[in-house]
Amino acid sequence: MKWACVAACTVAYGLVGMGWAEDTQSGRDGESKRAWLLEKFDANGDGKLGPEERKAAKKAYILKKFDANGDGQLDETERDAAREAQREHKQGNSGKQGNRKKALEQFDADGDGQLSQQERKQAHKERITKK
Repeated sequence: MKWACVAACTVAYGLVGMGWAEDTQSGRDGESKRAWLLEKFDANGDGKLGPEERKAAKKAYILKKFDANGDGQLDETERDAAREAQREHKQGNSGKQGNRKKALEQFDADGDGQLSQQERKQAHKERITKK
């Protein structure tokens, strides 16, 4: 049982970037997705997701996405599907990590290590202008 939890957590960390917010809250902008995640998983109400809260969010995403039989746990087949999705995601995004780093360097005006909604809009505008 313990190994199943460890395996699920390992898969969870790799799957977070797979667009969970888009799956659960399609049509919302980045700020409202963040607000929704905080509302749902910020257990201590401090306005940010700590390690345990992130873990809970990741587990909820994995179960929603890969628990085909709906029993609240991942069986071996479901874990395999999650691992395969993680591998495909990593292969598809291998070149994007460098692009993200460049975007942060270029557009992170306040230097907080992430792009605000306004900074994202500016980056998008310049990307469109380049094309």
